[in-house]
Amino acid sequence: RNVGHLANSAFNPYEAQIVADRQRVRVDESEIKDLIDNIRPDEDLEEGLEPTPPELKVNLLKHQRMGLALMMVSKGSNLIVAPVSLLRQWVAEIESKTKSDVFLSVGIYHGDDKKKMKDFDLMKEYDIVLVSYTTLVQEWKKHFSEDLKEHQHERNYFPNRSRGGKSYVSPFFSRESQFHRIILDEAQAIKNKQALASKAMTYLRAQYRFCLTGTPMQNGIEELYPLLRFLKIQPYCSEEKFRADILTPIKSKTDLYDEYDVKESMKKIQV
Repeated sequence: RNVGHLANSAFNPYEAQIVADRQRVRVDESEIKDLIDNIRPDEDLEEGLEPTPPELKVNLLKHQRMGLALMMVSKGSNLIVAPVSLLRQWVAEIESKTKSDVFLSVGIYHGDDKKKMKDFDLMKEYDIVLVSYTTLVQEWKKHFSEDLKEHQHERNYFPNRSRGGKSYVSPFFSRESQFHRIILDEAQAIKNKQALASKAMTYLRAQYRFCLTGTPMQNGIEELYPLLRFLKIQPYCSEEKFRADILTPIKSKTDLYDEYDVKESMKKIQV
C-alpha cells in the first residue's frame, strides 16, 4: 500500500504530503475519533469570547465574536480568492468596516497592478491580496506550463511542484510563496476535483486555510472532498480515505454495508 502511495506521489502533491505526514504521525482510527470528539457546542466558546477588535468601526454580534475566537487573528500575508465580480466588494467591505486611522494595504492581482506583485517578496508587502479563480488558474498553468504540456493527455495528472517555474515563475506558486492565511470565497467553485481551479488551489501554501460557501454540496457528497483536500483536513484530504469511510458506505447499494456503517459515515460527514 505504501509503495502505491509513493508511486502516486510523483505527480500528486496531496498524496506526497499525506505519505510524508504518515511517516511522522500515523493516521489511524484514533485520529478520526479525536476529530469527532473535539467538536464542541457553541456555548463552550463563550468563556474565551473575543472582544470586538478596536480597528473595526462596527460592534460585532455575539456569534461573530464567537467565530473570531476560532480564527487565528494576526497580521501577515493574507490571500483571498473569489469570483472576479466579488473582488471590489471585498475591498469595499474592508474599507467600510475598518477605522480611518487603521491602514491595511490591499492589492488586487489584476491588470497593470500585477507588475507591483511580480514576485512573492513584493506580494507579501500587502496585508491582503485579492485574486480571482480565473486569474489564479492562468497563473498555475503558466507556472507549470512545460510539465502540463508534457502530460496534456493525462486527465488526472497533477504537476510535480519541483518542475514548475521554468519559463515563468508565479508569485503564487514559487518556492518562496507561503501565505499566512488563505480564504476561498464561494468555495464551491472548486467542488469538481478534476477542474483546473480545484487542482490549482491544492498548490497554494499557507499556515491557515478557510472556505466560505453557502452551498458546499450541490449534487452529491463527493463534492465535499475537494474542499477537504484544500483544507488539508486529516485523514479525509486523502481521497482513498474519504471514499472508504464516507462516500462508499453512504452511496453503496450492496449488502456490504449495514445501517451502523451508514450512520457512522453520516456522523463523520456532519463533523
